[in-house]
Amino acid sequence: MTIDVDDAYTAARLHAMRGRLLKAAEYERLMRMSDAEVLSQLQASAYRQDVDALGVRDLDDLEALDRVIARNSDRTLSSLAHIVSPRFAPLIDELHRANDAWNVRVAAEGIAGGTGAAHALETFARPGMYAVAPLGAAKTLEELKRVAAKRYPAIGRAGDTLAEILDALERIRAQQPLPKDGSGALLADERNISRALRCARDHIPIDRALAGMSAGGTLSRAVLRALASAKDIPDALRILGTTRYREAATRALTAGTDAPLRIEAEVHRAVLRALARLSRADPLGPGILARYVAERGIEAVNLRLLVKAKRLGLDEAFVRERLVVN
Repeated sequence: MTIDVDDAYTAARLHAMRGRLLKAAEYERLMRMSDAEVLSQLQASAYRQDVDALGVRDLDDLEALDRVIARNSDRTLSSLAHIVSPRFAPLIDELHRANDAWNVRVAAEGIAGGTGAAHALETFARPGMYAVAPLGAAKTLEELKRVAAKRYPAIGRAGDTLAEILDALERIRAQQPLPKDGSGALLADERNISRALRCARDHIPIDRALAGMSAGGTLSRAVLRALASAKDIPDALRILGTTRYREAATRALTAGTDAPLRIEAEVHRAVLRALARLSRADPLGPGILARYVAERGIEAVNLRLLVKAKRLGLDEAFVRERLVVN
């Protein structure tokens, strides 16, 4: 079998970029550093260009750090467009679409839950092609609809409730194409689990729930039906625990949470591990791209968590429990 040189070049670049991501030991050191030392560490890393460009001089301004992370994420995602070969393009397109839709979902859940879109995005945002700042500025679901409709016109025609907005978003996602390699099935699972958990929470009729799901995942229709028709989130997690996502379900149940965003963050981590296995089996295949983009998003969340915890005086055990480190 011959390997396209463009694929080999893309994979080599991505492996090198993964090597520059923060490791568990580096997070441990950052937790023990002063603000000045953390800023110095960022300036010695891949974030230097962004820190310098934005003129950040201290970490007292959490919004400034968010801008640094957002700018770095935008630069990184833009650079991927210049190094990926044609075989990788469908996967990166889907990852961008998934993250953009996820950010709309996070903002909507934050507004409806009372914490606010900006706060929710600080915790859960993933790097996509569209800036999250306009989403974070929305104070009501009606305002969010107007912002999101610029990207997803169907949301502008949806009702004003959280359930109606998310239903419109999930139906849009179900119609968007997935990669045809092994990564596509895992990404379909993530879409479908997200919808099933929400439908269980909001008690959406089962036929309507199934109509908004994506084809091609590893979970059977029977399992998806059982998840979506569960009496509540804990019941859905017990059902999810019978699938390949058992560890994610167990972690969520052990934490005693019934918040879909946190549960889906666990599922996202499980998908990342599965993608990692794909990249080990085919180190020159698109799996390495999915793994890098997902890990890059996790790094952004970890950095926000770490600096915010320092600002609030939270102890290292709190941070360590919530860091996602592979």
